[in-house]
Amino acid sequence: MNRTWRRRWKERLCKSSNVQAKIWWTNYLFDKKHGNLSPSVVQKFEEALLAELVAAERREAGRGRITSPLKIIEAAVGRSPAEFELKGTRRPVSPEPFCTIIDAPAFAAFYVTPGLGLGLETTERATTDEVWADWGTNLTSGDLNGTPIRSRRPFFWFTTLRRVNTIRAHGTPRAPDKIATEVRDRLGLNHYSRGIGLFLVKIPDGVVPLPRVNAPATLDVNGTNSIFAPSADAGGWGWAMCLLDFNRGWEELVTDPVPLTSDFEVERLGVVETPPPIDVNDAGQLRLIKKLALHRLKR
Repeated sequence: MNRTWRRRWKERLCKSSNVQAKIWWTNYLFDKKHGNLSPSVVQKFEEALLAELVAAERREAGRGRITSPLKIIEAAVGRSPAEFELKGTRRPVSPEPFCTIIDAPAFAAFYVTPGLGLGLETTERATTDEVWADWGTNLTSGDLNGTPIRSRRPFFWFTTLRRVNTIRAHGTPRAPDKIATEVRDRLGLNHYSRGIGLFLVKIPDGVVPLPRVNAPATLDVNGTNSIFAPSADAGGWGWAMCLLDFNRGWEELVTDPVPLTSDFEVERLGVVETPPPIDVNDAGQLRLIKKLALHRLKR
């Protein structure tokens, strides 16, 4: 963006009451400052942002309604998602066993073959409660249907198995039986509420090759997701935001979807026992996250 449009964009952000947009933009500036995005990706994104800003200003001409900067950001990323997703430049330098977390409703709805193992017709879909109760007995990895693991966007997030194994072996700081809650909090999974069952999915060696693995960048994050902190880790890791204190949680990475097949080992991790620690609608908590984002940027 040239200086004129950069100034106009900054003015729109400053005038906006949308703290989430300001957090997202601050995180993006961090990525840009620390080389987490290549110059070509930065240029393409800022060209898309400028185009959306100009389009918004044209729509607003003669009207009193102002387009939120968050909507402009999301429209810019949405112009060409393939050019902006999974473009982080940081990668872990050495492989180790990985895993991902899938909540029970999503696991039952998308990844288990309908009917198998439960005596249902193959056209019937097993309920979340049935899959949770029967996993490991009537249902096993042989009933996985090969649907690619992904989030709402065409990639998925994962972490090191080492972290989960450590708290399973030694318990959590709060209680030995609250593993699912601890994993939720250490991985910044604020969308998992109390009562949600979590499955641990162990990723087989070689399924996720390191050249296709990235530490997540801000362009991988939805504008409304403020529970994210970009990383400048020299080892190539991304780091989740811990929900308990907003500090560094566990390692996090992103990669392309991979089919969830019988080669994967899947276990019930446990049930989340507390509400999400962060209220994303709480203005005070969002202001604190924004303050921390600005502090990271200025360091």
